[in-house]
Amino acid sequence: MQYLLLLGTIFTMTAENALRKEYDLKAKTPNVFLFTGVSALSAMVFFLARAGFRLEYTPELWPYAAALAVTYAGSHIGGFLSVRYGSLAISAMMGSFSLVIPALYGVIALGETLRFTGILGIVCLCVSLLLVHWPSEKVHLTMKAVCSMLLLFFANGIFGTVQKLQQLHFDGGYISEVMVMTLAVSAVLLGVFALLQWKKGETKLRPAVMFGIPNGVANGLSNLLVMLMTTMIPNTVLYPSVSAGGIVMGCLAGVLLYRERPVLRQIIGYVFGAAVAVLLNL
Repeated sequence: MQYLLLLGTIFTMTAENALRKEYDLKAKTPNVFLFTGVSALSAMVFFLARAGFRLEYTPELWPYAAALAVTYAGSHIGGFLSVRYGSLAISAMMGSFSLVIPALYGVIALGETLRFTGILGIVCLCVSLLLVHWPSEKVHLTMKAVCSMLLLFFANGIFGTVQKLQQLHFDGGYISEVMVMTLAVSAVLLGVFALLQWKKGETKLRPAVMFGIPNGVANGLSNLLVMLMTTMIPNTVLYPSVSAGGIVMGCLAGVLLYRERPVLRQIIGYVFGAAVAVLLNL
């Protein structure tokens, strides 16, 4: 069952990336915060529907929801700003590398152990990320770019760690409740940034809704699957496997949907990514 959930997570995250790319292609002046805000609202409705629109709250959820909301919005804001001020390739690499944070938390705080195959798998993952995302031309990073990438790295990594903490504390419960609270606050934060980025006469709501709603459903499903797996699979296996699977599926989606042609360096990186999934699950 856990491997089916893992495979489902990889597919839904790949769908998110494809829908995000479609929005960028179809919207004349993409407003990433508008798109992400619509996605957050849609994901919130997804979790409401999962709970049958009946939620059970406890005050103990608020610290987790607040931390998740800030890091959820922070990762998207950091991702947007790191692309604006820096490099798309390095931004993607930082987002992937951020999964090392919950993995390290698993080792240091939860006492999870790494066998030799696990260590080798993580090394292969690092090599894969470098080969796939390394920029093809020289990039000059400003202080704004570095700060944006650090925001993306820590916000994305802490988000996954807090998900694990919440699930451990509540013994796998209150998934829908904490995610509804998280996504509601995130939608408000992202909505404010969307208004700041709004260009009168240029920013269009329709493409954001058209692609943002299915993106939100995919995001809700991927978060649900990850939170279910946090009580089944150690962090040291779960997050690197998701990252490696995303690399391989991203390659397939790029080739099949967008006729992309990866260079030899990237092909080698995809092979290393496939090796990660095998090594971590031996």
